[in-house]
Amino acid sequence: KVPGLGDEMPDFSVTLVDGSTFTLSEVLKEKQLVLINLWFSKCTPCRLEFPFMQAAWEKYRNQVSVVALSVDPSDTPDVIRDYMKDVRLALPMGQDTPSLANQFNPMGFPTSILVDRFGKIVYIGAGSILDEGIFTSLFDQFLGDDYTETKVKDAVAKIIEWITLDTSKDGLLYQWANGTYEWKYSKGADKTVNTKDTVSSGTVMSKSNG
Repeated sequence: KVPGLGDEMPDFSVTLVDGSTFTLSEVLKEKQLVLINLWFSKCTPCRLEFPFMQAAWEKYRNQVSVVALSVDPSDTPDVIRDYMKDVRLALPMGQDTPSLANQFNPMGFPTSILVDRFGKIVYIGAGSILDEGIFTSLFDQFLGDDYTETKVKDAVAKIIEWITLDTSKDGLLYQWANGTYEWKYSKGADKTVNTKDTVSSGTVMSKSNG
């Protein structure tokens, strides 16, 4: 069974590229929320998302833990360390040795999984978030003293948009909380607004009017 919203997140441990060990159950003793990001070094949407993720994490790191795990076996620890230097990242990063990608079978990359303080999966999303504010708004749904039980449905209903990179650079694709997609073209783009889009690996691969 593929883990879903409201399910308990299976515990896992992973050795990060800085030599430290990340164990989910231990981290949840200190943090209110954990963001697990599945990515790989050749993924352009992943690369573009990381600076916004890091900025949000730096503001929320006392409450939120982030761990970014590469799903590509060719992303060795040395490759990941070089990648971190190139993109100027300080996020906890490592390889997906717990095989979370096999467990969740994501529809694309990057994929983010949020686990609340009770160890429950409260958000799963494929596609890159290109706005620090969306990350912080997402975090806020699951933080605070009034969050006393897992509230997957209420929290997800408040998440307005999930931005995905467009390869043509003429707009953004929004994935709404109900799972539908809406294409938003940039001002001046010579395109129709009402389109249906096919999404693969976090990018818009094709468009058809309708």
